[in-house]
Amino acid sequence: MNAHIVIARYNESLEWIDKCLTPIQKRSVWIYNKGDDEISVVGVPSNQIQRLPNVGREAHTYLTHVLRHWDKLPSQLWFLQGNPFDHLEINSDFDTVQKWFRIWTNKIYLNGFSPNMCREFPLNKHETSAGELTDMPFGTWLEKYTGKMYRPPLTWYIGACFGCSRAQVQHRTREY
Repeated sequence: MNAHIVIARYNESLEWIDKCLTPIQKRSVWIYNKGDDEISVVGVPSNQIQRLPNVGREAHTYLTHVLRHWDKLPSQLWFLQGNPFDHLEINSDFDTVQKWFRIWTNKIYLNGFSPNMCREFPLNKHETSAGELTDMPFGTWLEKYTGKMYRPPLTWYIGACFGCSRAQVQHRTREY
């Protein structure tokens, strides 16, 4: 399996891994534990269970994994919350998860990215999302740091569970 299944965990139960993943998939799991307890998961190599400080939410975890493995990233990366079922709106059984992984694999192969559910927000470039206050609205940030013009609506993928290709990740430099 040429993929990493990256799991950002705090205190969630990881029992679903044993129930929903094959032995080959388990060997591709990387768990970043931000909780206080020590964990082990049968079938997941112990060196692929790593402790991180509890900062930065799941984005910190995902970025940490990408940067640590930049030169040897697999062809696909799947990023999941410790309990992805709270975020994915799918059942936590083997057949459903395997179907979901097949769909993600195909979407990543075709598009370089496989989103979770998506919502659209009709923001203009000077508004912020979800009523949050910020010194730099999204449209301004996008133009400043990527050089791209913001064109509404904003498509927002909820749940922080998604997959992408190595090529999609490395489209930009590591330093970016």
